[in-house]
Amino acid sequence: ARVFDLSVAFTMTLSGVTVAHFAAQTGVGVAPAVGIALGVALLIGVLNGFVVVGLGVDSFIATLATGSLIKAFITMVTNDQSITGVQLLRPPFSSIAQTDVAGLTLPVLYLLVVAGAIWFVLERTATGRRLYATGFNPDAARLQRVATDRLRFLSLITSALLAGVAGIVFTSAIGSG
Repeated sequence: ARVFDLSVAFTMTLSGVTVAHFAAQTGVGVAPAVGIALGVALLIGVLNGFVVVGLGVDSFIATLATGSLIKAFITMVTNDQSITGVQLLRPPFSSIAQTDVAGLTLPVLYLLVVAGAIWFVLERTATGRRLYATGFNPDAARLQRVATDRLRFLSLITSALLAGVAGIVFTSAIGSG
């Protein structure tokens, strides 16, 4: 959709730190901690979408700035210390990434499902064709009544949510945030 999200790694890290904090250091269960982490990722996606689409800032600059702010926030909150805890090392949290199914770990299966879903959307749906049109020639797509701004906004939200999921899975795999 002709937008680039350079804050993916930072969003992933913040989601991992968030789920680790709520799962290990508070009395919140695993499911609410995962929900909070995904909510944080969604908030970052909405912020990126607002700045890029709403304010018209170039996506490279806006998402790089968002990533820098996220990194500063993580450093401020954690004091550059890893968040660890017994709750992160045992089920149900550890089973998010450390379970084998048919000889494959769950992160590999997550990757296959997400890649398949993205392939299906891009290759087999009208939304995928609209995304390609927006990315290749946004003016022509807009003249064909494609909601280019909405697609760009949703692309940034999707990117942030996928980064959030990756952060949760990574935190589950290593047992710390």
